[in-house]
Amino acid sequence: MFIAFNDATLYQEARLFEGDSIEKSSVNVGCAVGEELQLVEDIVNFITGETKRNVMKFDVLEDASTFKLADLTKPNSVVTKVKSRPINMNTGKVSTGPLDSYEASTGNFVSKTTIEGIDFGNNIPIIDYNPTTISSLSNGATVSTWRNSGSGGETYNLSAGGGTTPSMVTAANQNNFRTDGVQIADTEYFTIPSIAIQGDYTIYMVLGNFNIKRMSAIYGDADGETLGFAGSYSENGAATAVSTTANEFSIRHDSRLGAIASATSQGPLITDGVDRDDDYNGCHVFIVRRDEDSNMFLQNREGEVIAQISGVATGKTTEPGATDGQLLLERLGTTNEINSAYKGNMARFGVISSDIGTNNAANLAVDLFNFYKI
Repeated sequence: MFIAFNDATLYQEARLFEGDSIEKSSVNVGCAVGEELQLVEDIVNFITGETKRNVMKFDVLEDASTFKLADLTKPNSVVTKVKSRPINMNTGKVSTGPLDSYEASTGNFVSKTTIEGIDFGNNIPIIDYNPTTISSLSNGATVSTWRNSGSGGETYNLSAGGGTTPSMVTAANQNNFRTDGVQIADTEYFTIPSIAIQGDYTIYMVLGNFNIKRMSAIYGDADGETLGFAGSYSENGAATAVSTTANEFSIRHDSRLGAIASATSQGPLITDGVDRDDDYNGCHVFIVRRDEDSNMFLQNREGEVIAQISGVATGKTTEPGATDGQLLLERLGTTNEINSAYKGNMARFGVISSDIGTNNAANLAVDLFNFYKI
């Protein structure tokens, strides 16, 4: 049973932006099925009746309550919520400021922390490649430049690399995203102006299948030391070849030449659209995170952590399974210009120079999926 309270927040007063509100404090109390209405009546009678008692008691530890119908037998029988952060009543999400910036690509008024339909709050990405900056291209046109929408600005615009150039795939010509995207063949990649991030970070990406259900290197550096987030690598040293895999989470960073850190994900990373379930959707979202202890996490479009690699941070160049070292990004679509690396469609790729945590990453994954899914 849900009970909400007036005037029971942490703050005596609050000055909010227009359209914002702080949710009421609340308590959820366990109750036997079918007895909910009677428990509500007992509580109302307690509040409005004349009695010497003026405190309602719900004690899970002692299994004691003012009301005999309250079920306190489980640890989560009583759940209290005292909200301190305002929400925007239009979006239903934590407020990041007034919605006073018009975003032409979506036709909505958004907060100043929003980039192409996604409100990043305090976690603004340094690079963000999205379809808005290539929307003028026709289907099949070469994407020679993919402009950066992140805080790093034009310094980190992408340029085409490889034997051929990645191409534009419009929304009408693919069934992965509701927006345009980029098609990257196995001999193609983008060059990223060198960006190095020490310590924790968050990478997000929106990918679509290309008639395959196996994955390999999505990003890396120019010499094959940094690589992620999938594939199988048989040799130590700089990566020169990669085998596609269905469920292998693989990570390494700059100046690390030992065996690549890897873990098996819960289920396949991506599907090919052929053997599809009833709820099949070709839009796949992945969040790769490194925390301050060098632990690695992979989250899917539902926000679930589907693979984890324990941190190995000895500082040794040849340490097997190392997860430390700087994240050095110079390639998108491969690492070390390896052919037969990633092959597929991409709607978005970005990097935040901090670990935003499991919950924020889950919210970001769901927001990205809801924005791009068909």
